[in-house]
Amino acid sequence: TTEWGEYYINGYAVLFAIETGVRAGELCALKWADITENSIHIHAQQLTKRESGKKVYYYDTCTKNEKGISEDGREFPLTRKIAGLLGEIKELQTRLSISSEFIFCHEDGEWIKTDAYETFLRRLCQSKGFKVTNNHALRMSLNSNVLIPMNVSVADRAAMLGHSIQTNLAFYSFARKDYLENVRIA
Repeated sequence: TTEWGEYYINGYAVLFAIETGVRAGELCALKWADITENSIHIHAQQLTKRESGKKVYYYDTCTKNEKGISEDGREFPLTRKIAGLLGEIKELQTRLSISSEFIFCHEDGEWIKTDAYETFLRRLCQSKGFKVTNNHALRMSLNSNVLIPMNVSVADRAAMLGHSIQTNLAFYSFARKDYLENVRIA
């Protein structure tokens, strides 16, 4: 139980994003059917459009990098930590009789919205004194602080995060603060 109550799905969404580096729209569109024994199938995103002056959220069957032409998305490895987190969410939803095809949903089963998730993340990061307060920073951190030190190839990192090798190298790969120690040891 947190200060936000027993079921605060945005907190779980942040933990999932830290572990997977998914984009906010991809996170909101993830369904339980996208989880396999060994991986997470990331192949859709939540988008918005204007209808009669109102913002409408809709499910799009392409990820951002597919640019409107589905190539069946990408797979992200299902680690023990991610599986444990998903198990905790599922158990809580079952206990509270929450039924939804979406992993990250409200108590009424409706999927969470990217705007609300991003606002929660920004406020959480600000409350902790972080300068960077967006989901994109989680993607960059996973790449630079986890995947690079694990010696995951740039091609595999790009595939896992859903962008090109060039994009990974130019915008997602940063030297760690302790890089001098790592270089000195080698």
